[in-house]
Amino acid sequence: MGVMKVDKMNKLNIIASEFDRIAQILDKSKAAYNKMCTGFELYGEEIGDKKYYQEWIEEFECMSQYMRHYNKDFWQIEVYINDVKEKDISSDELSKILNKYQELKDATIRIKAEIDVLLVKEYENDNISKVEKSPINEYLTKVAIKVKGIPYDILEEVSSDYYTVDINEVEYEPVNEYMYEISLCCEKDKVSDTVKRLYLYISETLKKMIDYYDYKTLVYGHYEGKIYSRLYSYQNNLFCKVDPNRKPHNWQNEAYKAWEENRYKGIFKVATGCGKTWFAFTCIQKIIEMGFNIQVRIIVPTLALLNQWLNKLEKEFHVNPSYIGKVGGGNRQKDKRFTIYTVDSALNYFEDDIETYSKVNNPKLFQFIIADECHNYGSNNDLKMLRSLEKLACDAGTGINYFSIGLSATPERTFSWETKQLEEMLGNIIYDYDIIRALADGIVATPTIQDICIEFTEEEYTEYMKIKKTYDKKKQKLEDVLKRYHVQYNEEFLVHFAGDIMQDKEYKEKLNIMYNVMHACRNSKFSEEQWLYEFEEWFKENSDKSMEIARAANEFIKMYWKKNEALSNMGYRYKEFLNKIEEFKKHRVIIFTERVNVARTLYNKLVEKCGSDKVEVYFTDKEEKGRIRKNIQALNNFKEGKANILVAVNALDEGVDVPDVDMAFIHQGKPYERQQIQRLGRIIRKIDKENTKKEETILYNLFCPIGGENIYLAKFFRRVIMKYREEGYGELQDTYKRGLKALGYDMDVELKQLKNYEYLRIEE
Repeated sequence: MGVMKVDKMNKLNIIASEFDRIAQILDKSKAAYNKMCTGFELYGEEIGDKKYYQEWIEEFECMSQYMRHYNKDFWQIEVYINDVKEKDISSDELSKILNKYQELKDATIRIKAEIDVLLVKEYENDNISKVEKSPINEYLTKVAIKVKGIPYDILEEVSSDYYTVDINEVEYEPVNEYMYEISLCCEKDKVSDTVKRLYLYISETLKKMIDYYDYKTLVYGHYEGKIYSRLYSYQNNLFCKVDPNRKPHNWQNEAYKAWEENRYKGIFKVATGCGKTWFAFTCIQKIIEMGFNIQVRIIVPTLALLNQWLNKLEKEFHVNPSYIGKVGGGNRQKDKRFTIYTVDSALNYFEDDIETYSKVNNPKLFQFIIADECHNYGSNNDLKMLRSLEKLACDAGTGINYFSIGLSATPERTFSWETKQLEEMLGNIIYDYDIIRALADGIVATPTIQDICIEFTEEEYTEYMKIKKTYDKKKQKLEDVLKRYHVQYNEEFLVHFAGDIMQDKEYKEKLNIMYNVMHACRNSKFSEEQWLYEFEEWFKENSDKSMEIARAANEFIKMYWKKNEALSNMGYRYKEFLNKIEEFKKHRVIIFTERVNVARTLYNKLVEKCGSDKVEVYFTDKEEKGRIRKNIQALNNFKEGKANILVAVNALDEGVDVPDVDMAFIHQGKPYERQQIQRLGRIIRKIDKENTKKEETILYNLFCPIGGENIYLAKFFRRVIMKYREEGYGELQDTYKRGLKALGYDMDVELKQLKNYEYLRIEE
C-alpha cells in the first residue's frame, strides 16, 4: 500500500509540474503576442536595439514551439491523469486536476487563435500582391491577384471546395518571386464584388495553411525570419557559422577528411540521428574559410524536409533568412545564396538554374550541391536533372567544377547501375557510419527491438502452402524467361524488377494486347479447356520477348500479392496487435503495415479501444476521393499531438517529419534493409548529454519464419557478423562488438551460431 501511495504522489507531482511549466509558457506567449501587436516599430520609431530582437526571438521560438505542439503536452498529461484515476485518489482531487487541465487548454487555444490572426496578416502582406484589373473587352474585366508561398494543393483544394477561380503559374519574376496568378473574369459593374470574392478566397487558403502542420510551419517561420532579419541588420560580417562550442563527433572529422581526399565530392552513408545535416554545415563553413565563394543548392524529397533544412540553416548555421530561397510548396525563390528544392520542383527548375549559371560562367562563384536522402534520386528523370552539373566548367586553378555531398542512411539503389550513375554525379560512397557504430560511440540511445514470432493455424498453413507452391512456380517461370532472353536482374529484388516491368509503357501495351485476345477467347462458345488451348496457341504464334516477359512478370506479381495477403491476414498477427493496444495508449506510436485493407482494419479496432480522436490512418488510394486531403489532416493531427497513434502503409517509411515517436509496431514489413533501417529511424533518439533523463524507445516486429519473414534487420546483422568474422572492420572490430552487444547480440555466441544462421532465423 505504501508503494502505491508513493507512486500516486509521484504522478500528482508530475502533473502539477507540467501545469506550472505550461503556465510559464503561456506567460511568455502573451509577451510575444504583445510584441507582435507592436510590430517592428515602437511608438512610430524603428527599434534599433540588438538585445531587444535577441530576446524577442527567444520568446517567439518558445511560443512557436509550444503552439505548434501543444496537443502533445496535453495528451501526455491525459496519460498521467488516467494513471492517477486508477490509484487511490479522491473525487475532489481529481476534479481540481481536471478543472486546471481544461483551464490551461482553453487559455492555450485562445492565445493561439489571436497569434494565428496576426501571423496570417503578416504572411498575407508579404506574399499577396495588390489587385490588378485589366479589361478583356468592353463588357468583361479580368481581376487578378498574384501569390507566393502558398502551396498549389491548398490553392486547388479551396478553389474546388469554396470558390471556382483560375490558378495559373506566372513567369518567374526575380524581384517579386510570385508563383501563381489567381484570377476571375466578371462584368464591369461587378468588379467590386469580384475583388471581395478573391480576397475571401485568399483568406480561406491562409486559414487552411494555418490548420495544417507543415504549412503552419511556413507561416510561423516567415514571421520568425523577419525578426532574424532585423537582428542581422545590427550584426556585422555574419554570413554563416556553426556553433563553435559544439564539438564534432569523431565520425564527422573522419568523413570530412574522406571528402577532402575525394576532391570535395562524395556520398555519406550515415545512420539517422547522427548529425548528417550538421556535418554538411561544417563542410560548407570550411570551404568558405578556405576562400571559396559558393552558392549552395539543397535537394530534398519532401516539403517537410524543406522546412526542416530551412529551420536548421537559420537556427544552427545562423544564415540570414534573406539569403535563403525555397523552390517548392508554392515558393519559387531562386538565385539566393542558399536555395532549397523539393525534388518535384527541382525536376522543373534545377537543370535550367544550373544551365543559366553555367552560361554566366562566373569563375569566382562555385556551386555546392547537397542531395539529402539521395537514394531517392536515381531514376532516369532525377539522373537527367543531376547530369546538368556536367555543364559546370572546372576552375583552372583548383581543378574543381562543383562541390557535392549526398546524404542517406541507405544510399544504395535497388539496381547497382542506378547507384553507379548517382555516384558519377555526387561522388562515390566514401564513408559509412551505421547504427552499430553510433550505438557503440554513444551518439544515439539504444532502441529496444522486440521480435515476436508468430505461426500459422493449421488451416492457414494448408492454404498458405498451396499459394506458395504456385508462387514458386511463377517465380521460376519468370526467372527462366529472363535468363532465356539474357535479361540481367538481382534475384533478391525480383519483386521490384517485376513491378518496374509492369510500369513500362512497352510491356503494358503488349500485356493489353494479350488480355484482349484472352477475353475474346474466354467469351467465345468454347469450353474452358478449349478457349485456354486456343489462347495458348495464339500466344505461341504471336508473342515476342516483351509480351512473354510481361506475362511472366504479371503472373508472378499477382501470386506475390496473394502470398503477401495470406501472411497479412494471419490470426496470430491480429492477436498480438490486440494484446498491445493498452500499451499503445501511453506512447506516441506508428503502426506499419503493407496493405490498405489491413490498415483500415487496424484503424477500426484502435478506434473501438482508444477513441477516434486518438487514432489516425495514412495511406495512398487513388480510388478514394479526398484521400490526399485526409492524409494531410491525419499527419497534421499526429504531429500536433491531437492523436498519438498513426497507422501507416509504407508512405511514412522515410522523409516525413514525425517528431517524438517513441514506439513503432511492425504489423507487417518487407525483408529489405532500407525499409527496416528507415522505419527504425522513426524512433531513434539522439543522446542529450545535458539531459540525463532516459526515454525508452521500442520497436515491436511481428515475423513469421515459415512465411519467409525474419527477425528485424536480420540480413543487416548477418552481414555485420560475417564481416566481423573475416576481420573486415580492422581497428573497428571492438566498436562493432560493443554496438552489437548494446542491441543484445553477443558476438562470441553469434559466431558459433553462424554456420546455419538458425539463431538469426534467416531464410536462405
